Amino acid sequence: MMLPSVLSRYPVARLLVPLIGGILLGNTVGTRMLAVPSILIAAGVASYFAIWANNRSAAARLAVRPYYIVPIAVLALAVGCLAQMLTYPVPLNLAWVNSQKMVVASIDDIKYKDFSMQLSVTITASSNGTKSTPVDAVAMITTQGCNYLLGSGDLVAFKPNLQPVKNLGNPDEIDYASMLKRQGIYYMQHLPASRLVKYGHTSTFSSWLAEQQNKILHSIFNSRLNEPCQHMVAALILGSKDLVDNDTRWQYSNAGVAHILALSGLHVGILSIIVWWILMPLDYLRLKKLRLAVTIVCIAAFDVFTGLPPSVMRASIMIVFVLVAHILYRKSLPVNALLSSALFILIFDPNALFSVGFQLSFITVLAILLYSTPAKPVGNKAWQAVKSTLATSAIAMASTLVLTAYYFHSISTMSILSNLLILPVFPVFMVVAAFFVIFLALRGEITVLESVVEGLYKYINSVVTTISSLPLSHIDGIYITGIEVILFYVILIFVSLAVKTRQRKIAVTVVVLLAVTVSYKCWINLSTPVSGMVIFNSYDSTPFFAFENNCGYLWVGDDSDIDVADFEHQHMAFLAHYNVTHVAAVKGTTRRASFFFKPPYCYMGGKRMVAIGAGKWKKISASKRLAVDYMVLTKQCHARIADLLKIYKPQSIVISGDVYSQEEARMKHECDSLGIGCTSLRQYGALYWLGNQRHTLPAATQCAVQ
Repeated sequence: MMLPSVLSRYPVARLLVPLIGGILLGNTVGTRMLAVPSILIAAGVASYFAIWANNRSAAARLAVRPYYIVPIAVLALAVGCLAQMLTYPVPLNLAWVNSQKMVVASIDDIKYKDFSMQLSVTITASSNGTKSTPVDAVAMITTQGCNYLLGSGDLVAFKPNLQPVKNLGNPDEIDYASMLKRQGIYYMQHLPASRLVKYGHTSTFSSWLAEQQNKILHSIFNSRLNEPCQHMVAALILGSKDLVDNDTRWQYSNAGVAHILALSGLHVGILSIIVWWILMPLDYLRLKKLRLAVTIVCIAAFDVFTGLPPSVMRASIMIVFVLVAHILYRKSLPVNALLSSALFILIFDPNALFSVGFQLSFITVLAILLYSTPAKPVGNKAWQAVKSTLATSAIAMASTLVLTAYYFHSISTMSILSNLLILPVFPVFMVVAAFFVIFLALRGEITVLESVVEGLYKYINSVVTTISSLPLSHIDGIYITGIEVILFYVILIFVSLAVKTRQRKIAVTVVVLLAVTVSYKCWINLSTPVSGMVIFNSYDSTPFFAFENNCGYLWVGDDSDIDVADFEHQHMAFLAHYNVTHVAAVKGTTRRASFFFKPPYCYMGGKRMVAIGAGKWKKISASKRLAVDYMVLTKQCHARIADLLKIYKPQSIVISGDVYSQEEARMKHECDSLGIGCTSLRQYGALYWLGNQRHTLPAATQCAVQ
């Protein structure tokens, strides 16, 4: 009887749950299985008419009424599956597009790095020199070098060599290709910045908005605020989260307040509450609906001003639904409003289901609505506010603990304390920062606001710095599988039911699920190898990595500087999976039981390897060629293959993933002319030896030269 009562209280769940199932089904079967939603629609309609045919009498109608949920669920499943399939674009004929002399693209977004650019572009046309053909595709363009004259809305032309987006092929890596595809980006290309030719500009709302944001951003940078404070204000008001450096992100994450750095439901919620509170006098004039309308307009204006980021859009829709429910429905329906907003979002943007921000914000708000109790308006109001903040923070932390560990491999043990000290001040900081930016845009005098903004920032930053530096303030290196996440939330649901119903069967189910979870975790730990070796595929270096008994050793084969902290950040999932708690840089001879480093040589996975870097190989002389299994050519290698073969006798030649495309083409052409097999990590992925999991080069890449 528990399930029917839950469904009657939250009827939107009857649509939302099967819709989510349909989205997952559509993501699994892909675009070529349109028969699947067709079959589901037919099954839903058939089941509806089958039930309808058996309700001839009033008693029969009453008896079959509960079964109408079946066709509703099946049709919702079909809608979710079809909605997900429709997000996939029509695939390009890459062979035809790449045969064109040039393509024309409009820049949607551009990010500058130290010596490169990353552009999201919409390709609108292609030309073979005599005829222009319309094209509609979104691509990610990365460049060697920068052109600071380019901006959003600019039209550029370049010679196409588009490739499907794919992952690097490293163990335990983030599925970057799927993430790009869910943003509509299915193709990518790397080229020198000089080959992007600007020849026009399109004036769209997005480009105009980007220009206005850049003007305000420059005004912020010209203010007297210190640089970290400028970056914080720009991130909170303009959504320029890329300005916040990685060290600051990790500090806030370790303190358990990383959510305040990226625009999300917290910021939209603060804005909504402030506007709603300011407009309170309208209630006394019996203009509550006007109060609602003005609040929604303010939320929409904030969305537009921040560039319409998906996280803000999702949060805004959720809050609008809650506000509408607050006025039009009963007090007990905030959960239904939340579920309705999720249903609305997922129908029009099924890929939101796979967004970390959507999952965390939805689960957090749902848990707070279900498990928090309103503060009693008795006693000390300050103490009631503290208790409410503590309870809300505890519920939010507990409900997302495992999901946070799954995505970020770290949890903060001090998040409740951090939120208690920061959240009361943070809304004030946001409001003052917003007025500060408005005055900057109007070119007004803002000395007082400047001092207040910087003072509040210093307080927030000092709290974060102090808490993140405390012993055991955070636990790193946590490895959680997707199955464990599912088991956690299933256990959480059954624990809630057990507390509410006091039924012995449900309590026994909880115990069984806990036993299954512990057994599964033990099996994962016991089956994880304690030693292994990897040659990572990377765009900026050639990392050779070996680990043994929780200690890892990193050597960069291209003679560049070794940034251990950056490596740990990029590969934290891998390090957590294999329980590597310490990483040291290899600077000389390092010998362990399963591997051996003596730059430029190493012995890993039973293979002898040499990394060819910036020319040290020229100093090597030997009476006969040195036999190695793998000769790895890095970005710093500009030698002729024929010269290298006078010194080494490799079984396979490997081109590192950081070698530029033009240099890689030269190396492959030279190997082909010498009749030598070679492969590229960019094409083949990382090489690794991890217990029973091995990814080594195929026999076809072995050298034919003797």
